[in-house]
Amino acid sequence: MNLRMCAMTEPRTGGRRLGHLDALRGFCMFWLIGGAELVVSLGNTIHPPFGAFLNAQCRHSEWHGLTFYDILFPLFLAISGVTIPISISRQRLRGNNTRRMYLRIIKRVVLLFLLGFIANHSFNELLALEMQHVRFAGILQRIAVCYLVSAVLAMHCGYKGVAAVAALILAAYWALLALVPVPRVVGGVFSREGNLAFYLDRRFLPGFFSCGTWGDNEGLLSTVPAVASMLIGVLAGYLICSSMSEKEKLTYLAAAGMAGIGMGLLWSLYFPINKAIWSSSYVLTTGGVSVLLIGLFYWFIDVRGNRRWAFFFTVIGMNSLLIYVCKDYLNIERALGADIMPPLLALCMSAAGTALRWSILYGLYKSKIFITV
Repeated sequence: MNLRMCAMTEPRTGGRRLGHLDALRGFCMFWLIGGAELVVSLGNTIHPPFGAFLNAQCRHSEWHGLTFYDILFPLFLAISGVTIPISISRQRLRGNNTRRMYLRIIKRVVLLFLLGFIANHSFNELLALEMQHVRFAGILQRIAVCYLVSAVLAMHCGYKGVAAVAALILAAYWALLALVPVPRVVGGVFSREGNLAFYLDRRFLPGFFSCGTWGDNEGLLSTVPAVASMLIGVLAGYLICSSMSEKEKLTYLAAAGMAGIGMGLLWSLYFPINKAIWSSSYVLTTGGVSVLLIGLFYWFIDVRGNRRWAFFFTVIGMNSLLIYVCKDYLNIERALGADIMPPLLALCMSAAGTALRWSILYGLYKSKIFITV
C-alpha cells in the first residue's frame, strides 16, 4: 500500500465528483445556518428533560466537555482536508506547476480572510470599523490558516509526513499548555483565566474576543492544533483516493475513527476535551467522529450509490461558503424576534427561516451557480 502515490496520480474516484463530501459538508453547514435553532425551538415545545438535552446539544460546551454542536467545526475542517490531496492530484494532471498551485492557495487564503472579516461584523460595524467592535479572529480565518499549512504539507510530504506533523502538533500543544505558566494569573493551567492560549490572545490579539475578556475561541495559539484537525482529513483523503479496495478503505476509516475517539477520551483524563482552547484530546475525539462520518457518508453515497436522500444536504454543501457569509443577513427569525415568541410560533419561524435559506441555495443549485474560493 502506497498512499503517497495518490497525490501524484489520478485519484481513484472514477472521474466523478465525490458526492459524500458535498453532502457531509451540507450536513455540517445545515446546523450552522438554522438547523440548531430549529432543534432548540423544537426542544422548547416538548417535555422539559428531553427538550433541555436537545438544547444543550445544539450549544457549545460552557468550558470542558463535548456536545454535538462542538463537533461541527472540526468536522468541517476534516472535510476540507479530504479535498486537498484530491485537488492537488487533479491540478498536477492538468499540468499546473508548483508556482501556479501556490498562487491558487494564496488567493484562496486571502479571500477566506476577507470573507471572514465580513462575516464577523454587521454592516454598520463594517462602516464604523471601531477597534473595540472589531474581531480579527474567526471561523473563516482559522480555515484559511489550516488550509494554507495543510495544502503546503500535502504538496511536499507523503501521508507519513502529514501524520508525523499532526502528532507533533498535538504533543507540542499539550506540552505548552501544561508546562508553560501564565504570569500573575490565579487558576489552573486549563482554566479560562490560566491557560496559555487565552493569555497570548490577551497579550497580542487586538480587537474584541468571542470568549469575553479571557480570549478568543479562534485565537492565535489555539489555531495550531486546529491545523491537526484538517490534517486528519488530509490523511482520510489520501486513503479515499488510494488504490485500495472500497472494503479496505472503509475498514481503515472505521478503525482510524474509533482509535481517534479512544485515544482522545483517554488523553482527556490529563488534558480535558475543550473546544474553546482546541485541546489535543478535543482534536483526537472530534477527529475520530469526523473520520467515522466521512466513512459512513462515503459508503452510503459513493459506494452504495444512495444519493437521493442526501440531496437536501448536497444543495447546502455546494454553496456552503456563500450561505455561511450571508446567514446573518437572511436571519428572519432574529429580525422578527423569534426568541421572545411563544415556543410553537418560534418553531414555525425557525422552520420558515431555514426553508427560506435552503430555497435560495436550491435556486442557485438549479441555475448551476456555485460560489467557491
